[in-house]
Amino acid sequence: MLPVAAAAAVDSAPLGIGGVIDLRPTVEPRSQVPELRGWVDASLDDQVGGAGLNPSWLRVACTWHEAGRLPGPIVADLLLATAALLLVGTTPRGTALGAAVLLVSGLLFGLWKRRLPYETQGVLWYVGHLAPAATAVGFALAVGDAQLTTHRVAAASIAMSLALIAARAALWLVIGSARRRGQGLQEALIVGPPRRIEQVRHRLDTYPEAGLRFRAGYTPEPTFESSEDYGRKVVGSLLSDERVDHVICVPEEVEENVFLDFVRFSDGQVDVSLVLPVATLCAGKVRSSIGDLGVLPLRLRPAWGSDLAKRVVDVVGAACLLALLSPVFLLVTLAIRLGDNGPALFRQPRVGRDGRVFTILKFRSMVVGADLLQGDYVTQNVVKRGLLFKLDRDPRVTAVGSVIRRFSIDELPQLVNVVRGDMSLVGPRPLAVQPDRFDTRAQIRHQVSPGMTGLWQALGANALEYEDMLNLDLAYVTSRTFGVDILTILRTVPALINRRAPC
Repeated sequence: MLPVAAAAAVDSAPLGIGGVIDLRPTVEPRSQVPELRGWVDASLDDQVGGAGLNPSWLRVACTWHEAGRLPGPIVADLLLATAALLLVGTTPRGTALGAAVLLVSGLLFGLWKRRLPYETQGVLWYVGHLAPAATAVGFALAVGDAQLTTHRVAAASIAMSLALIAARAALWLVIGSARRRGQGLQEALIVGPPRRIEQVRHRLDTYPEAGLRFRAGYTPEPTFESSEDYGRKVVGSLLSDERVDHVICVPEEVEENVFLDFVRFSDGQVDVSLVLPVATLCAGKVRSSIGDLGVLPLRLRPAWGSDLAKRVVDVVGAACLLALLSPVFLLVTLAIRLGDNGPALFRQPRVGRDGRVFTILKFRSMVVGADLLQGDYVTQNVVKRGLLFKLDRDPRVTAVGSVIRRFSIDELPQLVNVVRGDMSLVGPRPLAVQPDRFDTRAQIRHQVSPGMTGLWQALGANALEYEDMLNLDLAYVTSRTFGVDILTILRTVPALINRRAPC
């Protein structure tokens, strides 16, 4: 156990930003932000370092049960599915086809992905994720193997599903039992008011099956104001000894700023969860919970292969679209040149990933030099707050420009930016402002590559204000998946057809 005097000495460090809560039975706020080693009960340090608390076999079982996007769980599931298909008499060709379709559909539909411990309690969560992949396997067997009857196809699909679900059930019996004995638990830091920290801590103690264990708490000062320097110092102090695996935020008042700091400055060391109102869970609005508390998972640690997969999809998708839309490119180029004899392309510096500036490409939809005229129309900007600049019936737009802007055809040259690696098909839209004009919250958008479309465009675009755009971009950065990208692209099409009026 750390001596009280030593802990007090650490607490008097001149950081002066917030308070912390230790592991004593009574939750007590402290006045300063110490390094983590200064306020964690040393008796827990002994347990963490002890043999058997988190054995390797249990880590393997958890990874397989959670269907993590790693070679191990994927290969194990494919072998199990193959055995089930062969057991019910599926032909070798059908078995190979079924395994291949399971692999592809499982990766596309999110059967294998990084999940947080409380997301995988029990088995029902897995059934919902498995259903689309199992359906795809059944369809592939029916179409791709003429030797299989309808009954045999149904039996093969059901046998494969039951085998995979049974494996999860067996794994969960082992994992749940181990967690109730204190094994395989991730250390959690809780951020919020003392009463809410105690509330969440009680849930962690009562429901160890959620896979988290209270390690410490942190209560910011009421006067706390988020800034880059303070944010880095707070997050660095709280995560200094790398013993915290997970951060649970109760977003009340200033706690929101701390949450944003963890999103921006934790550098993928931890994942973050947001505690939602109990009533939200009771109304069936959330899927993840710790006991009766609804929890929103924000996976900040990068998933294995996610960046590479997204890049492959971007390059292949953009290249195909460039080839498919080449006649459109030719027609639009001719129309712009014939319209006013000016250049067809418009180039402009934009802020991209990690704050890097790149040159964006667009079809020119305004008069030549329109960007230099922006100062003449500042008072007519329909966006009253934030960094966006939009005019209602912008007089700088040309006749051809009004047509191509109506359906965002002017954005198509950005497919070249996607191939180059400056942009992605889906992500926050890059803004035409200097990097230093973004505040701490807005800079979180730059943790991912900017996109040709994003949640902002798909859910309202001009009808949403700057703060709405930031909220949607933050939601994308903290919860992006391949499925979210596909859904965003599908939502963009009707959003282009049904334009909303500017705010």
